Amino acid sequence: LVGIACMAWILVNVLHEIAGHAGMAALLGIPVKAVYTTAAIIDWDQVSSIGVYRAINAAGPLINLIGAAVGLILLNLRRQADSATRYFLWLFSIFNMVIVVMNLVSLGLMGAGDWVGFTRELEPASLWKAIFLGGGVIIAFFGYVLPLRMWMPDLRAKRWHQLLVTGIPVATLIVLQSLSLVGSPFLRSPSAADHWLACVFAY
Repeated sequence: LVGIACMAWILVNVLHEIAGHAGMAALLGIPVKAVYTTAAIIDWDQVSSIGVYRAINAAGPLINLIGAAVGLILLNLRRQADSATRYFLWLFSIFNMVIVVMNLVSLGLMGAGDWVGFTRELEPASLWKAIFLGGGVIIAFFGYVLPLRMWMPDLRAKRWHQLLVTGIPVATLIVLQSLSLVGSPFLRSPSAADHWLACVFAY
């Protein structure tokens, strides 16, 4: 369970930072200085328009939303797959949703996250924050309930098993995020806020 949870969380972060933010920046010709599991160091000084700025910021959460949808489709198609495969697909979908919701809700509650860049110069700011917060709540409900209904076996009579399959991924995520802070050379970088944000939501 720990190994599957590690693979799912790492893959989701790679999608977000490398395929999402860094990939979009490279596609638009913006230099990427470094990439790690909780942030992409992009040369923002080379960004010449608000449209490019928004595209790079939005790319991470959007690719996670796509990843979650793909995971749910595969979870539905592979009903006869072994339990480890289905458990991985379930966690992959859930973890993708965690990042999507984290960024949407954090904009309204903490003023941080990827959508802060996207909503830059959009007015009225309070309305946009409310829209993203509401969207985050809706996605959270369907994004968590739907994967549970598609995968979670009936464990009401087996509370210990239920605790294991749900608690171990949470504990694994917390440990991974904590380890990512140990000796990190990026904590003093401009993206440090996003790094800490990811860890706070992990906890």
